[in-house]
Amino acid sequence: MMLSPLKIGFITTYSSIYPDHANNIINGLFAGLCKDIYTQHDYQFIQEYVGQGKETDVKQAVQKLLNFHNVDIIMGYISYKVIPNLIPLIESRQKLAFFFDMGEYLPSLNYTSPNIFHSSYQLWQGEYALGHWAHKNFGDKGAVLMPPYDGGYHLAASFRHGAIAAGSELMDFHILSLNHNEPHVLDMEVLLNNIENEPPAYLHALFSGPQAIEFIKAFYERGLEKKVPLLLSEPMCFPDVLKEITGFPLSFYSCSQWTREMAGEMNDAFVRIVEGQSGRAADVFSLLGFEAGMTLKEMEPAMQRRDWKKVMEYLQTDKKKGPRGEVNFFPKSGFLLPDVDIVKLNVSGINVSTVVVERGKRLAFNDITFREIHEESVSGWQNPYLCI
Repeated sequence: MMLSPLKIGFITTYSSIYPDHANNIINGLFAGLCKDIYTQHDYQFIQEYVGQGKETDVKQAVQKLLNFHNVDIIMGYISYKVIPNLIPLIESRQKLAFFFDMGEYLPSLNYTSPNIFHSSYQLWQGEYALGHWAHKNFGDKGAVLMPPYDGGYHLAASFRHGAIAAGSELMDFHILSLNHNEPHVLDMEVLLNNIENEPPAYLHALFSGPQAIEFIKAFYERGLEKKVPLLLSEPMCFPDVLKEITGFPLSFYSCSQWTREMAGEMNDAFVRIVEGQSGRAADVFSLLGFEAGMTLKEMEPAMQRRDWKKVMEYLQTDKKKGPRGEVNFFPKSGFLLPDVDIVKLNVSGINVSTVVVERGKRLAFNDITFREIHEESVSGWQNPYLCI
């Protein structure tokens, strides 16, 4: 008997910074499933565009995918902020949902579902490790600088809690003012003057996309690297950013969970398969898709039988060794803690060298240390990180 294809409804978000992020997730997913995306007949993809991922748009898309297209699985790159309103929709139809995120928010302690799973990069974990290391190595009275967008997530708070765990008592936070007429234009003059006149123990910068490049160039053009150690968020050290700042003699610190060049047989295989099938460089988005594909691959027979109870029970306890180490997908079981390297990057001409300084300190998202973030950070952007 010929089995009908599994229908996957994919919530497609928009990002001016990474316009191919959704396609890269899908490419990684099929690589993890060991399927050729162009010739396979086991899965049918139905995409619903939701712009930047606003809650009402995502909810409407899920309703359409479930009620009109009658999909078997819901997927997409979305924020934890929209999950509470999706849980009753998904559970009432007893569907499986598998979402992807960068880890800009800590997972919710309250809004979990046995039907919903996550492939998360856990950026907050790297921020916690970087904050802990920063205080340990540079002392108290550090500073964090960010625009309103990057300040609207849990990243800066995670960095602060890491520093506090290492003994920090004082830290300055600088949020650039927003010009509503030109929201993408940075006015850093006053803040950089203050940093130049009263250098903090270190400066941690959180910027995205072109603003990351603009900040890095402004920092070094003023010669501030001679006055204050610079710590950048991990996305500020992604290849697309680094290639725009070559030519500057730069040195700065960051954290890293995964790179395309990371040593290991699993990562080598992932890069080879994804790039061979898609013709695109492996990136963090294809990584998230690949990790999901690896675990769903083992459940293909059950999925083809539409035995969703068995699939969900398996996913609630499953863990896989992927390109960046062991991962799992069900927050209520406790996300496995990713390895985080504290790294120093040196830019010289067109070359970028990375030196691992030490292994960063990790902490579970449901640790009591993060209670303040869970209980007090109730607001925040609905769009997933980098979808601007």
